[in-house]
Amino acid sequence: MENNSSLEVFGKFLQLQQQPNKLSEELFKNGWYPIKLIARVEKDPQERIDGYMERLIAGRYYDQIKKEYCYEQYPDRAHILKEAFLLFEQERYIACIPLFLAQADGIAKDFGTHGVFAGKEKDEAILEKKKFLFYISKKIGNNTSINNNLMKLFYSSIFIGIEEYKNISLIKHTDTTNTLENNSLNRHGIMHGNKEYLNYGTRTNALKTISFILFVINLISDFKQLELDQ
Repeated sequence: MENNSSLEVFGKFLQLQQQPNKLSEELFKNGWYPIKLIARVEKDPQERIDGYMERLIAGRYYDQIKKEYCYEQYPDRAHILKEAFLLFEQERYIACIPLFLAQADGIAKDFGTHGVFAGKEKDEAILEKKKFLFYISKKIGNNTSINNNLMKLFYSSIFIGIEEYKNISLIKHTDTTNTLENNSLNRHGIMHGNKEYLNYGTRTNALKTISFILFVINLISDFKQLELDQ
């Protein structure tokens, strides 16, 4: 009986580890990101992805997200991140979303790139040096180690593929996306005050920006570990 129980627990663990990849298309389609916590909490087959991600982010792990993932890993940014989370808790979504987006960009710059958002740059040599997701995608794509393959499996090529990442609507320039495609959640449109993006301030969009900043933080942590293991 104990062996059967252990096998069941291990089987459940493996299922959860595969869940981020399994949900990748649904996450991508609805503007969410494959964060580490998805491998801890099972999604009910009947549960809508928005409801699941809200439960995941704003539920039992919320304090851990703030403290362990954000404040402790980025102490220089903690005062701004604390303000962003406070605004979220006060339901001031119009105010918190730009802060989260700006800090995600800054965290990518701390990593050594020139930010996380796509802009208009077309030159791949410049993109590889400047843009976070392009840099990560190229580095991961050129690495065939076991740990690297596990990383690609977890995050899915939809998000970190060499070409596919360009389709993430949040990071696109507004010349290549529209409000119907991204539910008014686009960094360029919001930060530049484009008239088409004035309706971004919803709870769901705020949660999506939190999932995005966690995605960036998780990617950086895993990539650094990948380089250490080489």
